[in-house]
This record gives sequence, C-alpha cells and structure tokens, in this order.
Amino acid sequence: MLNDFIKKRIEFNFSGLKLGFDVSQSLFSSFQIDIGTQALLNSLRKNTAINYDTILDLGCGYGVMAIFLKKQNPNSEVYATDRDVLAVEFTKHNAKLNNCEVHAFTGLDYSNIENGKKFDLIICNFPAKAEINGLKRFVYNASEHLSEEGIFALVIVKELEDDFKKILRDEINIVSSEKKPGYFIYHLKFNKKISYDEDAYIRNNVELKLERMKYFMKTARGISEFESPSYSTIGVLEMLKTLSSKKTVLINPSQGYIALGIHHYLRPEKLHIVSRDLLELKFTKSNLLENGFEEPESIESYYLNKELGDLLVWNLEDEDDELIKKQFETLKKLYLRIIIAGKKKNIERLEKKEKIKISKEIIKKNFKIILIELPTE
Repeated sequence: MLNDFIKKRIEFNFSGLKLGFDVSQSLFSSFQIDIGTQALLNSLRKNTAINYDTILDLGCGYGVMAIFLKKQNPNSEVYATDRDVLAVEFTKHNAKLNNCEVHAFTGLDYSNIENGKKFDLIICNFPAKAEINGLKRFVYNASEHLSEEGIFALVIVKELEDDFKKILRDEINIVSSEKKPGYFIYHLKFNKKISYDEDAYIRNNVELKLERMKYFMKTARGISEFESPSYSTIGVLEMLKTLSSKKTVLINPSQGYIALGIHHYLRPEKLHIVSRDLLELKFTKSNLLENGFEEPESIESYYLNKELGDLLVWNLEDEDDELIKKQFETLKKLYLRIIIAGKKKNIERLEKKEKIKISKEIIKKNFKIILIELPTE
C-alpha cells in the first residue's frame, strides 16, 4: 500500500555516508533533500559538545535527519516523530531501506513522547506555517525533554528570524548560530525548564451558519479553510441536506466544517473521521465536542481500506490522479454511497477513468461534488 505513494528514490551522499530515501509527492521536499536539512546536519559537525546517545527528530518528514544520525552514530538511540501518518510510515520504510533502527511515531510536536524520556539532542527543521506561536511551543518545550547538557538544534527560514528573536528569553543560551542563504541555524541550551501550555495551533474563531443554527469553531494554522469553508465544502454541505445515514465516514475532515454538517443534517449514530494529519483530527474532534456533539472515532490513516459505515464522504486534498484512482478502486468495493468533493478537473478525470455513473452533482466555481450510489451485488 505504501508503495503506491513512492514517487522516486533520492540518493543522499553526505559526510562520507551514502544513503537512499524513497520519497512521496505528498510529502515536503519530494524532489531533493531539503537545503535547510543539509545545513542543519552540517552545523552539527562543528559543535563538538554534542552528545549523540539519545536523539529526537522533531517533525521528521521522510526520515532524512533521523536516519543519517543513526547511521553516523550506530550506538545512538534515535526517535522520530511527525504529525503526518504518511511521513512516519516513510521514515519507518526508509530506516529499513538503509538497514538501521529508528523509533518512529506520530505526534503533534512533543505530545506522544514517553513520560520522563530525555534526549541529548533534539533536531528540528521548523515548519514555517506554524508561525511564532508554534516556534514558542517547539523551542520552549524542548527544555522539558532535554538532558541536563542537551542541545536543541533547529533550522528556520529567514522570514522567521525576527519572530525567533522575539521569543528569546534569559533561560535560553545560544550555543552557536549560523546564517545560510534563506536559512538560520541555531543550537540552544536551557538554564531551566520553560513551559508553553497555550494551544499554539489556533488561528481564528469562525462562525458556521447552517440554516437557523450557528456553530462556533476554532480553526488551526497549517490547515486549509482557516478563515471560512471552501467552495468544495459548501457544496458538500448542500448535498448532505438530501441524505440520511446511521454511520458516516469522513476522509480528510480539515477544520471540521463537514463533520458539523454531517451531525446537523444527518444526525448519525456514529461518525468516523479519517486523516493522516493529526492536527485535522484534533481540531475536528474539538469543534464537534464544543458544539455539543458526541466524540467522533478518530482514525489515523493515509489510506482507508475498511468498511465503517453506510455513507462515505471523501474530501479530496492534493493527491495526484493515480493515487485518487487507486483509493477509489478500494473504496467502491466497501461503500455503496460515496460523496467525493474536490477540484473539478480531478473529479472529472476520475469519472472518465472509472466510468462513474453519478446520482447527483454540484459545481461550485472550480470545484465539483458528486454522489455515487453503487448497486448491490
């Protein structure tokens, strides 16, 4: 199943090591190893004070830094975490490809790290979309997970340099800093622990009106639709008015607009929300609970291959046509009613390839929403 997502293999020859990484078009830096990643790894060689016994790669992507450091330091214990299920699976896959062991797991920043676990080195290619509040959370909370002499090494894009300076505190010592074209690299130590308990991901407060009802939502940074529902989502909400369902499944819930619409219009006994992005699952779940609905069943998955209900709502994101086609071929064997929403060109190519008979369609600008009702055998 993971093989469907492999785009190509990248050779990485760095510091005397020859490594290979299978990459996906759906993950960051799928054409070449990111320059910021290379700059951060190069900076580690210049800091002789670093202890490599226990290492955490925070936001690991497809595993370049974690795997490189494990190969360079075979006796080290290396952990890698990412909010993207697909990224974690690629890290596991690439670790096997390079004959090394990395403990890879999903998590939002430090959320799933074992209680009391300390690291001698935490490395991070900081995601620019997380902005200043995310920077605070990543930097400050590193202090809670480092050993006494541990170092937090991170690379940031130049656009975040001013934000980084704003969050510096007396408890933070800059061990080294380096400027590269487009990037800044810092090695940090902490005099004492700094906790940042605020939700660093909240972007906006949004009101969703469905007929006479008003729902209030918090939206997240780094997820689409943080200001308002997209045309695609509006089309799905319109289509839901005409349907019924006892058990509904939603793939890619985004901020939770469609999930709220499912409860408002369908009142299902059970809702499953499926996503590879833990942040989508977190905010959708929170927005449902805050509006008085039952907690949905959250499923971390990049590829759904099981039957969970009588209606499937599939909110297409930026998957390529071939991946969409393969997933549809699996889903049509499991679900008799499927709503698919996405860019008009993607939907129409899928219709043509699969010779889909549409029961109902809605077009909103450059988006198309279709209902497929498959015959029982």
